[in-house]
Order: sequence, then structure tokens, then C-alpha cells
Amino acid sequence: MFIGYGGGGFALKDPIFQKQAKVFKKAIEVARKKIPNLKIVFVAHGPPYGTKLDKVIDSHVGCKDYVDFVKKNKIDIMFCGHIHECEGKQDKIGNTLIVNPGHYGMVFET
Repeated sequence: MFIGYGGGGFALKDPIFQKQAKVFKKAIEVARKKIPNLKIVFVAHGPPYGTKLDKVIDSHVGCKDYVDFVKKNKIDIMFCGHIHECEGKQDKIGNTLIVNPGHYGMVFET
């Protein structure tokens, strides 16, 4: 299941995403009841806070709401961008792989 959010960028908190996250959560719950081992992929414009993907110089500039969403909903993979300096980087939030594929993209095999 793919979930996408195109807003955001350099905001620690995103009130619009907070509202949308409730809708996403319900959709995930319904889908997981039908398909228990369903993989969830979250695609967002901005990166999650406190990762290798949101560090610019010596500061983290990502969104804390994305971190909360990933943790609470057990997202399998998150793709994000926005920070050009972090293209090609990967990190983890718990068991969730976080990737900035950059403008050339990446190939993933499962």
C-alpha cells in the first residue's frame, strides 16, 4: 500500500499533515485487516526529523510529525526528498527504512 503526502518541507510540525495522518491511519487499519502482512510505503516531500536525511550543516530540519506517523503505523519504507544535499542517503526509524533516492532515483529489490 502506498501513502503519499506532498506538502511540508522545513517544518518541525505540520498541522495539515497531522489531520491527514488520521485519515491515513484509518486506511492502514482497514487494509491490514484484509491483508495482515501488507507492506506500507510512505512517500513524502520532506524528510523525517533527526535522521541522516534531514541534516543540513549541523542542524536537523525535518518533520517530527513524520517520525511519529512512521512509528505509530509501523511503516515499512519511507521515501522522501526535499534536501538535495542528502540525496542517496538512507537511515532507519526503528525497523522502517528511510530513503532519499535523489533526482536519479534508486532500484530496490525485495
